[in-house]
Amino acid sequence: MHLAPFPEDRGRRDDGLDRAEAAVRTPASLAPAARDAAGLRVRQPLAGMRVAVPAAVDVAALERLLPLLATHLTFPEIGERLFVSRNTVKTQAISIYQKLAVSSRSDAIERARTCGLLGS
Repeated sequence: MHLAPFPEDRGRRDDGLDRAEAAVRTPASLAPAARDAAGLRVRQPLAGMRVAVPAAVDVAALERLLPLLATHLTFPEIGERLFVSRNTVKTQAISIYQKLAVSSRSDAIERARTCGLLGS
């Protein structure tokens, strides 16, 4: 992570590092939301934490696909709107389900709303 304030000059920023940080912050932000949703009030310090960030994490895909999953649109219709194939939509949807630890589209939408990743 950056140990200094971000440079104002975009040319001096490491965009790859910025994307990796965003990929780590997203799942890290899910824990407090899940704890709050479950009504847990106890916090126990962690002895350590490991976060694995796959090289191919596509935060932009998550941000553009998640709202469309909440609609009545089918995967082929979502693909048409995003100018990608049905298979790309399916692959990215499955990846979102895995990130949210769910196995269905409806569960993913419910979990995303609970965690604040998707509006009501």
